[in-house]
Amino acid sequence: MGLLSPRTDVCRFLDPFGGGGAFALEAARAGFDVVTNDLNPVAYLIQRATVEFPALLARETRSLPNSMRPGELWEHVDFWGRWVLAQAKTELPNLYSMKGALSPSYFWWSWQMDCPQCGLRFPLLKTTAALKGAKSAMVIVLMHEERGNSCSVKYVKADPKFKDCGTFDLKGAHCPRCKAITSREAVQSIGRRKELTRRLLGIIWRGASGFQVSPPDTEAQHQAEQLNSAIQTCFQEIPFGLPKETITSDSDSMRVPIYGFTDYSQLFLPRQMLAIGTIVKQTRRALHLLNSHGYPPQWRKAIGVSLAMVVGRLVERNSQLCLWQPKKTCVSSVYVRYAMPFCADFVEANILGDRSGSYGTQLWKVVQAMRALCASFAVRENKAGVQCLNGDVAQGFEGKFDLIAADPPYYDSLSYSNLSDYFYVWIRRTL
Repeated sequence: MGLLSPRTDVCRFLDPFGGGGAFALEAARAGFDVVTNDLNPVAYLIQRATVEFPALLARETRSLPNSMRPGELWEHVDFWGRWVLAQAKTELPNLYSMKGALSPSYFWWSWQMDCPQCGLRFPLLKTTAALKGAKSAMVIVLMHEERGNSCSVKYVKADPKFKDCGTFDLKGAHCPRCKAITSREAVQSIGRRKELTRRLLGIIWRGASGFQVSPPDTEAQHQAEQLNSAIQTCFQEIPFGLPKETITSDSDSMRVPIYGFTDYSQLFLPRQMLAIGTIVKQTRRALHLLNSHGYPPQWRKAIGVSLAMVVGRLVERNSQLCLWQPKKTCVSSVYVRYAMPFCADFVEANILGDRSGSYGTQLWKVVQAMRALCASFAVRENKAGVQCLNGDVAQGFEGKFDLIAADPPYYDSLSYSNLSDYFYVWIRRTL
C-alpha cells in the first residue's frame, strides 16, 4: 500500500488490480471514495456487482413489478431471479425424473472404460461412498461375472469408518475383476480417443427420513442424455450459440484437455447444458422486460449484472467437474482448488430443484449478499467506480489518490485468466 497526498476532505482509494474487489469493498465500507480496476472481464463484473452498484443504488427504492410496494435493489434482483426460475420450470416441466413422491436431488455419474486386459467395462471411481452419516453409510458395490464385459451396481449399508477403495487413483484405473492397473497416461490416451463413456451410477433422493440412494434404470440415463435436438433449439436463441470456445491447456491447472475435453461444451452433461441454456435464455428475456417496466439504465445494468452472477454461481456447481460430498450431501464447486482437473466420478444437481447446486439456492445466496452490501452502503454517501482498463486506470479522475493498494502479481503460479474463462463463456451469453 502507498499513501499519497493526504487530504482533509473525503479520502480517495485506488486498487489498479482489483480482482474480486475485496480491498475496494473494505475501503468503501471504511468511507473512502473508491476507484478499482481489473482487465479481466469476469473480475470487472464481480466488482460492479459487489462494490459499484450497491454504493450507487443502496439509498434508492423502486416499486416492485405488479406491486405498489417500494423495493430495494436486492429485492428487485430476487423478483426477477424468481421470474427466471418460474419460466424455466414452465419450459422444462419433465426435465428431471421423479420416483413416487420423492424429488430427485442429485444424480451420481462416472466415466467408464474397458479394461485392456480382461475387457470388463467398469466405472472409474475416486470414492465408493454414496452417503456418509453419523451412524451408517451407503456404499456402491460393483458386481461382475467371471465372463462377460459389464458391471452392475448395488448399494449396501456400511460402517461409517469403512475403508474407501475406489477404482481410480494416482496410479491409474484398477480393474475390479482382473486387478490390472491401467496407468493414468493410458487413461488419458483413451479419453483423447473418445473411448471414455458416461454411466449414471445412482439417483439420490430427499425423502421424509432423509437422503436415499438407488440404482438408476436404463430410462433415467436416456432421459439425461438424449437431448441434442432440444439443446440446439435452445441455443439458437442465445448469442454465440453453444459454448464451443477452446479450453486453454496447461500442465498445472487446466488438466481436462489431456483427457480429451477440448472445448467448454464438453464439460457439461446434455441435461446440464439444456437447463443452463434455458436459464440463460430466460435471463435475457428478463433483461429485455426491464426496459418496458420503466427501469432507469443504472438499475437495468445492476439487475442484469447481478443475475449474471447467479448464472456464474450456477455453472460453478453444475458440470462434469463437480464432485459429490457424501458426508455433507451436497455438490462441490468446480474450483475446490485453483485448477480444473479431470473428475473420474461427478455429481449432477437438480438445477430446477431446491438443494445445493440448484438455481434457487444460488439466487438466494446472491440476494443475501446484495442485501448485506446494500445495508452497509445505505448509511454512507461515498462513491465507487469500477473500470476495465489496461493502462491509465486513473484517467477521468482529477487529483491524486490518498491510498493505493495492490496485491502482488501471480506470475505463473496461477492461471487466473484461463480459470476465469470457465465463467466468461456463460456470462457473455447472458449479457
